[in-house]
This record gives sequence, C-alpha cells and structure tokens, in this order.
Amino acid sequence: MLSGTEILYIDKVDSPRSVGVMSKIGQRNPVYCTSLGKSLLAFQNEEEQARIIAEIEFKPLTPHTITSKKEFLREMKQIRLQGYALDRREIEEDVECIAAPIRNHLGIAVAAHERCSWIGATVTVHPSVPFQARTVIYRVEDHIPL
Repeated sequence: MLSGTEILYIDKVDSPRSVGVMSKIGQRNPVYCTSLGKSLLAFQNEEEQARIIAEIEFKPLTPHTITSKKEFLREMKQIRLQGYALDRREIEEDVECIAAPIRNHLGIAVAAHERCSWIGATVTVHPSVPFQARTVIYRVEDHIPL
C-alpha cells in the first residue's frame, strides 16, 4: 500500500523455491524504484499522484534507478497505458520485478501484486506474462468489494 512516498508491505507469499527475493511485512521501500510502488502510484487520481511525486526525493539506489521527475512522469504514463509496472534493477542490482495494480470501482489502485526474480535465475519473459498478470488482477478486482 502507499504510505507517503513509500510503499508498505502488508502481506506477502513466500516463494516455494529455496532461493527467492526477500521482502518482509512492514518493510518500506521508495515508491519511485519498485514495480509495486509505480503500479500503485500510476493508478491514483491526478491530484494525489502529483502531490506524491512532488514530495519524492529521487536518489540513485543502483545505476538503473530513475532519478529525474521528467523520466518518472513518462514512466507513469507508460504504466497507465500498459496496465503494469516494471522494476528493471532499480532498487536492487540483481532483481527485476513486474507488478499490476488491484483497483477499486473508481479505477484507483488500492493494492498491487508483484512477482520478482533474480537476474540470471530467469529465462526470457514470455510476451504473454504481462497479459496474464493483468488478467489475474482484473479477475480479483471483479470479485472483491473494494
């Protein structure tokens, strides 16, 4: 969930594999460099999105982190068009993630679902994965009163 310029992890499911990406309930991360944060922020109303972006202090956490407001705004537009967000090694050098928002009846993101993997541990992402992620999220949105 959004918490100012950060995301707050309120639930998670551990990977059944012996090696996984670690996150903890209660953990916070910057909204601008995580797929969860970007997917949540992209689907807020314009006023709320602008307010949060104005407060962000863009700091490079890896060489891949978005560090300019202009570039971040372009990313927000792209996320709204495609319906999902990517973290391309922006918060951790060896991790990539994809997230899709779970939206309420007004289209506002109230939660998000994310999948992460280690670089080198993954094979090429099949083009259908973003579509499948959006399909699952849309099904969840249809059945949960938010």
